[in-house]
Amino acid sequence: MSELTLSYAQHLRDLVKQAGRVDRECKVFGSSKHRYCLNPVLSDEIVSKYEEKNHIKLPSEYKFFITQVGNGGAGPDYGIYPLVVNNPCRCDMKPPFISSKLTKDEWKEKLRPLEDEDCPDDEFDRMEEELSSGVYALGTKGCTFENITVSSGEDENRVFYINFDWDEDAMPYDTEMNFLTWYEHFFEEIINGNDVSGYGYRIIGSQQELISQFEESQDHTRRSKLLNSFFRFRTVSQETLLFFRNLSEEEFPTYKLALLLRYDVKEGVALFDRFLDEKPLAAIEESADVPKDQLPQFFDRMRDLLYTIENGSENISRYSSAHSLLMQRMSECPQMRAADIAQFLKKDGITERDLQDAFYYMGEAVDKIKELDTFIDAMENGPYWAAHSALQAVSDVCSAKLQEVLPKLWERYKEDYCMAANLKVAFRTNHLVVPQEKNGRQPKYILHD
Repeated sequence: MSELTLSYAQHLRDLVKQAGRVDRECKVFGSSKHRYCLNPVLSDEIVSKYEEKNHIKLPSEYKFFITQVGNGGAGPDYGIYPLVVNNPCRCDMKPPFISSKLTKDEWKEKLRPLEDEDCPDDEFDRMEEELSSGVYALGTKGCTFENITVSSGEDENRVFYINFDWDEDAMPYDTEMNFLTWYEHFFEEIINGNDVSGYGYRIIGSQQELISQFEESQDHTRRSKLLNSFFRFRTVSQETLLFFRNLSEEEFPTYKLALLLRYDVKEGVALFDRFLDEKPLAAIEESADVPKDQLPQFFDRMRDLLYTIENGSENISRYSSAHSLLMQRMSECPQMRAADIAQFLKKDGITERDLQDAFYYMGEAVDKIKELDTFIDAMENGPYWAAHSALQAVSDVCSAKLQEVLPKLWERYKEDYCMAANLKVAFRTNHLVVPQEKNGRQPKYILHD
């Protein structure tokens, strides 16, 4: 970042315009919201009066931005929030809890009281205030995800990504960039034709710079982040490809596979083929990157892994287990049949989540009607979410067997909104009259673990 001068402010405005010319169709996430436009700046006097009135001091780089570049508008994700002087202040001068020194253990310990369902509202509000003290919201990624900057102290202007849903497993992410550097690099990445979908999570630098930093570092976490940063590039050089090929398969198997699948498909598919035998978890984790037209040749081996892999219900990504990823890839192959998933249901130790996914993917099979008895058994005897998934999977099937079982299921689940809604669809498909709730009562939302 340069000094906070008028020429630097003009440089930032020029970057915004240039990025807008590169991304004319606003394909970058969030850009259709701001369309690479900046709002008119505020005067120093107005901002100073706002600070005096609210007894606060805005982060210095944000203050420069709204007085010299634009009062909000174009920026990462959905853009930068403007300062609305008549609205309540979104900042305080308390010491920030969020900082570059915050540890995972400290974050989890701080959030522990919020996990208590009986936490009083006033206590919850007090804790929220403590957690968000000393930071200023810059913009949103959507839903409860925000881009924030620290208002004061040694981390002033530093940008973090946070989920205000207060997830103990998702502590604030430190971009390691101050606001204006973060802002400037974003538009430079667009101008350079790089992928900004993971912006802030990846290290900015040329391919050679990333390779050099990787070779100089001994820290596994840092090296992993450097490898992840190569995904910014649309194409890579032969030198970079050689670097990928030479990556350690013991230390970085998933990154080696993912990078080769992205930038050298032929070699990546060959490595996937080998990893299915030698490092199946790495192969499964990166299987989504295998070209769809290449997957069918691996169908039989993926099916065998589904039946035999140990601890397959454990997550290998944040949201998916090895079982679930295997079934997803199998469902993308034209040879998959419902019996392929039905056989998996006999495996010991399957979690309810995997059962739920199994019935979903079995419902995608072209011959799912052949396993109708399996679906019905799950609806009648399976755990709740497995029964729910099985019902959804066959809600478009008309069968005498379903005509017999659906009324019984209605009596069991008529007070449950989720089940009742899907049962009504199945009733109509099977030419059955949807039962009327007594006294016009509507089904309830019922929470299920």
